[in-house]
Formats: sequence, structure tokens, C-alpha cells
Amino acid sequence: MYDADPGDHAELLDSFLAQEDDWEKYRPHDETTTASHESLLMRVDFVHEPEHGEPRWTVAAYESQVGERLWHGTATASTPAEMVATLLDTPISGAASTTEPAATEMGIAHAARPLTDWTKSVEGRFIRWAARR
Repeated sequence: MYDADPGDHAELLDSFLAQEDDWEKYRPHDETTTASHESLLMRVDFVHEPEHGEPRWTVAAYESQVGERLWHGTATASTPAEMVATLLDTPISGAASTTEPAATEMGIAHAARPLTDWTKSVEGRFIRWAARR
């Protein structure tokens, strides 16, 4: 079972923004930092102090600057930082701007490597992992 510290998520956000010149950060509320890609087709929301079990991260891609959301992924504060880094890499990899699916089975398997012995369930279009008790 994965029992290590999930890592420093705020540091991960800062590192992501420092490496990506085409993303702009703003903080519309004290509790949330939002980063938008210059194309306005991708967005990352980071909640600084989420309620227990609520998403800390939301990464999303949109069909146009004012269009519907194509997909999104969320992660809680207990999600290992390595997995969140993979989630953040999805929009910058260019996958969100192609007709190929942004998340492939191989990519999901790679991101889930830290979750040894966790159970995976597929519920419609959602994939959920839970620690064994």
C-alpha cells in the first residue's frame, strides 16, 4: 500500500508555473490559485486548503475559449505528488489539442504506479482508486 507522504503540492504548483512560460497564474479568491494557458483552452485550479476528500487540483481542457469543457481530472490533497505531476503534464504534452484521447490506458497505468495494492474501479467515465483497508 502507498503510505508515503503525498509530497508538497504547493511546491509542485510553483515548479509547474516556473517551467511553463505560456501559463499565467492568478488568485481570484484567497483559497484558490488558477493557472490558465495562453490559448485559454487549458486550466489548472489549485485549492490551498480543501475540505477533507474534496479536490485540491482540477486540470481541465476546453473545446474553445468560450466552449464546453472537453475533459477534466481531479486529485485530492492525499494524492501522491508524482501522480499530480503526471496529471499536470497531460495538457502541456499537447494531447489536449489533438483529436487523440488525452488520457491513454498506458498513461493512466504509468500515473498509477505509486498505488500498489490499491483497488481500481471504473464507474462510467470515472476511474477511482481506493486504498485497501
